[in-house]
Amino acid sequence: PMLDLLNDDCDLYVLELSSFQLERAHHFNFAVACILNISADHMDRHKNLMHYHQLKQKVYSEAKLALFNREDQLTYPLLRTGLAQRSFGQRTSELNDYGLETVGGREFIVKGVQPVLAVDSIVLPGGHNVLNIMAALAIIDAAGINMQGLAERAAAFTGLPHRCELVATLNDVRYINDSKATNVGATVAALQGLAAGNDHKIVLIAGGQTKAADFAPLAERLVQQPCELVLIGEGADDIAKACAGTVAIHHASDMRAAVDCAQALANAGDIVLLSPACASFDSYSGYAARGDAFRQAVLQLAESSQGVQP
Repeated sequence: PMLDLLNDDCDLYVLELSSFQLERAHHFNFAVACILNISADHMDRHKNLMHYHQLKQKVYSEAKLALFNREDQLTYPLLRTGLAQRSFGQRTSELNDYGLETVGGREFIVKGVQPVLAVDSIVLPGGHNVLNIMAALAIIDAAGINMQGLAERAAAFTGLPHRCELVATLNDVRYINDSKATNVGATVAALQGLAAGNDHKIVLIAGGQTKAADFAPLAERLVQQPCELVLIGEGADDIAKACAGTVAIHHASDMRAAVDCAQALANAGDIVLLSPACASFDSYSGYAARGDAFRQAVLQLAESSQGVQP
C-alpha cells in the first residue's frame, strides 16, 4: 500500500497509479505527473474510452508540471491555466523536451539538441522501451534530480520479470515473456518495438480474459509485420474473430500446447512472444503465474533440445 511508504524518510516518492486508484482519489499534489500513453483498457468496468481518458487525466489536476507523450494526443493535458508542460516522443524535441536525434551516425535520446543517452547502449529490447527510458529520464530531470550517472544506469537496466523478458534462445529462436501485457495497447507496443530492425517473423501467443476490449488495433498491427497468432484462454474466439484475415491463426488448449505450437511455427531468427493482450484470471492467479507457466514450458523445450542459450 502507498501509505506504507510514509514510514520511510525519502526526498521523493514515485507512484504508478491505475485507473481504479484514480477513480477513487480526488486530490493530488504531484511535483511531476506523466501519462505515458492511453489505449482502451478495463472497458468491462469503465463506461467507454472517454471515461477512461478522464480518469487518467486526473493525475494532472493539481500537478506542478505535466509530462506528456507528443505522439499520443490522449496524453495531452486538458486545458488548465498555469500548468507547466514538457513532452517526450520520437519526433524532434523543443528546448526542454525529450526526443530522438541522430548525432555522428548514432541515434541518441536528446533534451532539446543535447545528447543524453545513446539508444544502442540500452539493454532492454524494443522501441517502446526506448520511449519508457526517455520518459523516466524526463521525469527525473523535471523533478530537479541530479542526472549525473542516471542515464547510464537506465541504459544498463535489464528489466523486470514478465515485461519483454528474454527467457531463452532455442535454435536461434528467441522466447520472450511479456505476460504483463494485459491490454491491447501493451501488446501492440511490444509487437511494434520488437519489429524495429527485424524482418523475421513474430509468433504471438495471446488470449485470456478480454475485459470487453476492442482488438481492432491488434489486427491493424499484425498486418504490418510478419506474424502468426497462437490463441489461448476464454477470449480466443473473440480475438480470432477480430483478427480474421490478417495472419494465420492457431488455437491451443493450454500454455504448454501454445509453446509447442509456436516452436513448430518458428524458424531461425524468429521470435516467440507471449504478450496476451488480456487479463490472466481465466486460467491463472495473475500475470506472474501465467508468465511462469510460459517460462516453464520454454525451459522444458530447452531441456530436450540443442543450441540453447538461456
